[in-house]
Amino acid sequence: MELSKDIINVKGRRSSVDYKFWTKEYKNQFNILNGSITRGKHESIANLKGGQIVDLFITTSDLEKLSVGKEDITVRSINLYENSLMTTDEFYHNRELYRVRLKLWSVFTALMLILNGLTNIPKKLNYIIIGAFIGTIIIMRILEVGIY
Repeated sequence: MELSKDIINVKGRRSSVDYKFWTKEYKNQFNILNGSITRGKHESIANLKGGQIVDLFITTSDLEKLSVGKEDITVRSINLYENSLMTTDEFYHNRELYRVRLKLWSVFTALMLILNGLTNIPKKLNYIIIGAFIGTIIIMRILEVGIY
């Protein structure tokens, strides 16, 4: 499919997508969901320009939506000139890790709110717990272990 214009990076906004784009063949908006792209491949996807031809993998149910042209389509895989920018395996693996990260943040936030609401934790201990959690996340991100 040929892109009708440059891909749009939606980061920084409250949205469930990282990138969106349109093709010349269909009126639908194509979306690449948050957390589905492997680290190091964002720049390749962000540099897609109008007129480039990409191969997309979408689900059968999304394929049926193409004829209508009104509903958004979720991209599961994208290739540019036989070069894979995101595979379906990466998509599903990264989306699962994204869900785990969201759950982890939610549990930590809930735990901190409960601890601060039910007990009188000293400020210093509160900062130590928060610092340890953030430090662990940073180390996991740098070493690419665990949920990153």
